[in-house]
Amino acid sequence: MRYVITVTYSVLINDQPFGVFAPGRGLRQGDPLSPFLFVLCTKGLTHLMNRAEIQSLLNVISFSGNGLVVHHLLFADDSFFMCKADSNQCEVLKGISKVYGDATWQSINLLKSSVTFGAGIDDEKKWRLKKVLGIFTEGGAGTYLGLPECFSGSKIQLLDYIKHILKNKLPGWFARSLSLGGKEVLIKAVTLAIPVYAMSCFKLTKTFLVNLTSDMCDFWWNVVEDKQKIHWVSWKKMCLSKENGGLCFRDLKCFNQALLAKQAWRLIQEPECLFAQVMRNIYYQGDEFTDAELGNSPFFGWRSIMFGKELLQQGLSKQIGNGESFLVWFDP
Repeated sequence: MRYVITVTYSVLINDQPFGVFAPGRGLRQGDPLSPFLFVLCTKGLTHLMNRAEIQSLLNVISFSGNGLVVHHLLFADDSFFMCKADSNQCEVLKGISKVYGDATWQSINLLKSSVTFGAGIDDEKKWRLKKVLGIFTEGGAGTYLGLPECFSGSKIQLLDYIKHILKNKLPGWFARSLSLGGKEVLIKAVTLAIPVYAMSCFKLTKTFLVNLTSDMCDFWWNVVEDKQKIHWVSWKKMCLSKENGGLCFRDLKCFNQALLAKQAWRLIQEPECLFAQVMRNIYYQGDEFTDAELGNSPFFGWRSIMFGKELLQQGLSKQIGNGESFLVWFDP
C-alpha cells in the first residue's frame, strides 16, 4: 500500500481533458482505483479468517457435514463476522481486526458496530462477551438493506414497517389534491416500488398484501384522507392492461411470485454462487434445483423460493445436451 500515494485528475471541457491536478488528501471515495484497493485489502482479511478456521481457533457455521462453511460476509463497506459465543473466539476476532487495521490503516468503529447473540445465550454471558469485543450495542431488532436483521416470529409484524412507510407518505400526497393521472404515477412509481426488495426475497403474507392493496385502493378513490368513497371498479379489473380496460397496476401476489421466480432461476443459472451453495447444502444436496422439495421445517426464505419455483416450472424446459439428466418421457 505504500506505493499508492496519490492520483491526478483532469477536467473534461467539451469532451477534451484540460489541466492536471493532484488532490492533497490522497485517494478518495469515488476514485476508480478505490474499489480495487478495497477488494485487495479484504482478500487479506479473508485469508486471516480462513487461517483462524484451519487452526481451529474459530467455530464457523457449517450447513452440512462436509459442505460449505461460512465465517464472515462482506457487502460494500459492511462486514459480518460469525463465531461461537466464547471469550477466546471473541479475542481471536479482536486480534484479527487489529492485524488487519495495522496493515491497512482501517479500524473498526466500535460505536457504530453491534453484536447479535443466539437465543440460548444468557444476559451475564452477553455482557462478558460485549466487554471482550468492546461493542456494547446489541443488534438484531433493526433493518439492513430494507429488511429486518432477524427474520423470525410474526411475518406480519416484521413487514409492518413497509406499511408504516406508506402511511407516512400518504398524508402529504392527499394534501396536494392530485389528479387521477398524478395518483396513477405515484402508485406505480413509489407505492409499488417500496416493497419490491422485500418481495424479491420473501413471500409476503396474504394479510399484508390485502392491507397494502386496500391502502392503494383508498388512495386512488378517496379525495381527502380518512374520508371513504365508493370503489366503483375492483382492483383486479384495474390491474388489467389498458387494451383490456384496466390501468396496468400490478397484482401484488403475481408480482411477488414473479420476483421469487427470478431467485429460483438464479439458483439454476449460477449454481456456484454463494447463495446457491448455501441452499444446495441445506435443501437439495446432490440433486438439481428442479428436483428439490420443500422438506421438513424449512426456512421461510426457502418456502418463498419454492413459491417462485411453481411459476418458473410452468415455462421451464430443458435442452438435450449430453442427455445425462434428461428424462425423455417426463421433461419438457
